[in-house]
Amino acid sequence: MARADRARQFMPFAALKGYFELILEQEEGYQPERELCDDDISELSVKLQKLEKGKSVILEYYKNHSYVKRSGTITRLDHTMKWLMLSDEKIWYDDIVEIEDYVPKGRDTWI
Repeated sequence: MARADRARQFMPFAALKGYFELILEQEEGYQPERELCDDDISELSVKLQKLEKGKSVILEYYKNHSYVKRSGTITRLDHTMKWLMLSDEKIWYDDIVEIEDYVPKGRDTWI
């Protein structure tokens, strides 16, 4: 057997590619999903009904076991299926916990 073939035989093998990176991500930022009270749910519902395509907002939502706060422009909106596209990411209404109006300044207006 050639030396190169013998060396290849002992190379590390990862049967679950990306598994360890996923475990590390979840360990670092795991947050349990919090439950909203009735007042917060009704306030959020009113804000969701007022949303429209092209509006700039700041959303806080639950994604991959942690809360993410992101600003952007709503590019698509579907009230019947209950999701919206914030720039390039699809966000379900059930995951949203906070909505704020956002006025882009400087570079953010270059879109």
